[in-house]
Amino acid sequence: MASHPDLNIAGGVNCTTGGILRPRCKSGGYADRNGHGTHGAGIAAALDNGSGVVGVAPGARLWAVKVLNDKGEGELEIILEGLNKVLQSISNGNPYNIKVVNMSLGGYDDTFWPPGTGTCDDLSPTMLSTFQSLREAGVLVVVAAGNGACTTGVAWPACLSNAMAVGAVYDSSFFSRGPFQTSQCKPFCFDSSVNADDVACYSDSGEKLDVWAPGSVTRVATLSGGFDEVDGTSEAAPYVAGVAALLSQAVPTRTSDQLFAAIRNTGKPVTDKRNNITRNRVDALQALQALQGSGGYPFTYYLTGIARWPGFSPAYWYSDVAIFNPGTSSATVKMTFLSSTTSLQPVEFTLAGKAQAAWKDVLAQAFGFSGEAVGAILVESSQPVKALARTYSQVNVQQQNGSLALGTMGQFIEGIEVGKALTANQVGYLVNLRSDPPFRTNVGFVNVGQEPAQVEVRFFTNNGTLISTVPLAIPAQRRVQQGRALPDGYQAAYAEVRVLTSGGKVIGIASVVDGNSTDPTTIPLWVP
Repeated sequence: MASHPDLNIAGGVNCTTGGILRPRCKSGGYADRNGHGTHGAGIAAALDNGSGVVGVAPGARLWAVKVLNDKGEGELEIILEGLNKVLQSISNGNPYNIKVVNMSLGGYDDTFWPPGTGTCDDLSPTMLSTFQSLREAGVLVVVAAGNGACTTGVAWPACLSNAMAVGAVYDSSFFSRGPFQTSQCKPFCFDSSVNADDVACYSDSGEKLDVWAPGSVTRVATLSGGFDEVDGTSEAAPYVAGVAALLSQAVPTRTSDQLFAAIRNTGKPVTDKRNNITRNRVDALQALQALQGSGGYPFTYYLTGIARWPGFSPAYWYSDVAIFNPGTSSATVKMTFLSSTTSLQPVEFTLAGKAQAAWKDVLAQAFGFSGEAVGAILVESSQPVKALARTYSQVNVQQQNGSLALGTMGQFIEGIEVGKALTANQVGYLVNLRSDPPFRTNVGFVNVGQEPAQVEVRFFTNNGTLISTVPLAIPAQRRVQQGRALPDGYQAAYAEVRVLTSGGKVIGIASVVDGNSTDPTTIPLWVP
């Protein structure tokens, strides 16, 4: 980064010189001659000195690690050398008190990562390992999602599972902005009639994206000592890095996983209309409150419709649960049963990489509960996992050969992330419902927020004629079910679902139950 009156630069290294016979990273010589690093430094930590701009964390000190040349180009080997220099400084007592690494850089591989869905861990194991070493040292790694206008995934190295991938939204309304030279997934794009928190057209987005942050239009420090307005996920990432620095100062005992969870799981839900991916726009105050109030896991999933409960005779409902760890390293997992009537001790365990944990009658086998209860399970994990439940009716069902078998196939229920919850500014739909004999339709919702939520379910005939309206009051972190929610006698119907409480967030399903076999079918809540 450049010397600038708005930046508090504690020191730095230049890793773009040297080689086999000389140390790759040397103290000094880290001056920014491109401008990109200076932009990010100002967003994260520009001083509050009465002029120019004020960074997100104006009291933070900056340590520059130069890994790109003056054209903004670099190599994997050099980037790794720079990160290892950070690890070396930390292992030597961390004299600069490094808590956050911001990486406003990245790229694509048209063959192996154009980008793709999910993570790119298998394609970059050395970088993955280095990021993990930083996380274990208490350092959060924040990476720009990429400016390729891609909607199937994010750029490298934001695509690594232990990076916090940051996409860009607008910070205010604009009549038009662009065109932006995006090149990777589109040659260019432009935005028109945008409002604050609208997703920027250039921002990469996909399953791996973790959060949104303001990237358009950002006032930044420049090489000349002045200021300019720019756009990009490279500007959104240091915004999050600045928030992480503030939180690290406020809660110095936090772990990197707790910090990751606090930032990722709070904020304002924003949906990318290009692919319907919903992630939170970072909110420093909410993240602070979460960090102060919980241990924090980076990844959370809700399994609704968990039961050990008598249904309509002769049914008795049970739930099985399986959790799969697709990664190569072990995950720390915690399961909490959420119920208005029963309080059970949470279950914590370690799940090896490429392994699955499974329980038949999960409330009995995992929680040691032999009574009757219904609710939801909150699954928290230190890394991404797949959680799936099966809720079924244990009755004698006649088979084709005339024999009786115990239990029905049941309904499969996928664990849903908070970022995919229905919010107050959205409409969700439950389709292909029915209540003509012998069928009935139940609805169930989990309030994944921290305040009570009011939910309205409106049922319609195929042609849009209103059948009935069902209001539901759902306490925070609890599940509420309405049996026979759709009035009897309808061969086909659909429902609109709205959250009436400002800031409310719910996930839900409908269950269409065959009264003869007591077998249910899961109808997931669709949020366009």
